[in-house]
Amino acid sequence: MWSTRACMDLASGNTDVSSQPYPQPKNKPHSGALSSRAGRGYRLNTNRCWKCGEAPEAGKSLHKCARCYMVQYCSKQCQVLDWRSNHKKFCAHSRAERERAIADSEAFDPGNGRRNRQIVKKAEELWYDDHMYCHLQAEFLAWKHRADYPVIKVTTDSLSVDSAVEVVMVPRSQWAEVNNSTPDQIMTFRSFFERSDFDELFAYVVVITVSGVAGSSVYMWPLCALTVQIRHSALVNVTSEEYARESLRRVKHPREAHLHRLTGLIGSEAHLNGQECVLGDEDPNKPDGWYMVTLEGGEEISMWYQRLKEVVRPQLFNFE
Repeated sequence: MWSTRACMDLASGNTDVSSQPYPQPKNKPHSGALSSRAGRGYRLNTNRCWKCGEAPEAGKSLHKCARCYMVQYCSKQCQVLDWRSNHKKFCAHSRAERERAIADSEAFDPGNGRRNRQIVKKAEELWYDDHMYCHLQAEFLAWKHRADYPVIKVTTDSLSVDSAVEVVMVPRSQWAEVNNSTPDQIMTFRSFFERSDFDELFAYVVVITVSGVAGSSVYMWPLCALTVQIRHSALVNVTSEEYARESLRRVKHPREAHLHRLTGLIGSEAHLNGQECVLGDEDPNKPDGWYMVTLEGGEEISMWYQRLKEVVRPQLFNFE
């Protein structure tokens, strides 16, 4: 799980995130499936009532909708109220989407489709929480386009922490139209955005698709505190990939570190091309123009200055 740790690490250990100006929630009656500190780096809390947002009493459990199994309630009263105000519009579509995913999974492994789909969903949640490069891109796009109520679509070739990912933003204009031909998954997106506790200042909707795995999963996910501190100039001039790369650099190196990228190396050193390093002092044992640099793995080597290309590090946050 990266959310809490990385939010602090990205501030290079010098920023008290809780002291930074933070957007205030809209006039929402409850916090729903988001934890009480949602948006400050805490994971989604799924053990809460879909209507009132309360956790179950000690020794009791929440009850899922018997039709779609996609929502859960603490009481019959909450279920009835939500059915009348919201869930009635989406239940059939949520059920169809779930059954389609189970059927696809069943085709891969007859007799185990339902169980396998549950296992995959849990694995997807853990993977998304751990894959920092993917997660950072998604949060950047969600915050940048929050006025459009976007769906962030994540496609990955596997559930490994170093898997290749594609992260794209689907604006409201592409999913908001409702008609008889609207796919069930689109209606599932709408069910999240129309929840009484949804607030684009604190959460976003993400759909995860794993290549070769049947079905996709939709989640409402909390925003990290640092995401909402991204400065306007970065939102305009920095891509989601650049934001993710610079954020990951800060986990390893403070903002003040002078980073360079190795280039033009041949022979036995060619494998170092493209690797980033921290520039140190001049090498006293070699002629002028040779510097000691620290590689990503911590190894120190001597390098000629013409093989070093400075990495331009953008300012990302309002407090910088």
